[in-house]
Amino acid sequence: MKAISLPVTAREGGRTSSYCLEAAIVELHIVQEDAVWTPENWCDGYVDSRGRFRVVRPDYPRAYKGGYALRAHVVWWLHHGEPHPAERYLHHKNGDKLDDRLENLELVEPGAHCKMHNVKPMAERTCRICGRKFLIRRWALNESGRSRGIYCSRECFYESNRTPERRAAQAKVCRANFANRWRRDA
Repeated sequence: MKAISLPVTAREGGRTSSYCLEAAIVELHIVQEDAVWTPENWCDGYVDSRGRFRVVRPDYPRAYKGGYALRAHVVWWLHHGEPHPAERYLHHKNGDKLDDRLENLELVEPGAHCKMHNVKPMAERTCRICGRKFLIRRWALNESGRSRGIYCSRECFYESNRTPERRAAQAKVCRANFANRWRRDA
């Protein structure tokens, strides 16, 4: 990895020291007038830390500092003659952020875009009380694959706590916890 050494004078004590700044942290991009991106030079640019392709296009209305812009936004702009509306997102239909072909781009509302990227399949479970099958969201599963929700409804949950065996087991645990806490405090 390329490193750049810059002399820096410290204010405390007046000593001079050098700091080595990695090029990956401090990106120095120089925009040249003749280096403007066009579809003919499709691969000219770089992939940023978020996996999106950036190109030099200082004349793009929403170009970032230094004249860089996202290639997908520039492709849309060159085809339609204006940038996409700020209140909408450009979505890659096939999910590949580097596939910026016009036929792979579509405008979507922010809520719909969030739903497209946050889809998690549901897991099927069987209720411990009534035996009915139900679906639960994957985020409710813990590392072992077991879920917090093992009952299909609140009624089944309450029913599980009504059994005499369950009440006796809970009372036993509560008594043991109370006794252990009392011993620790003494």
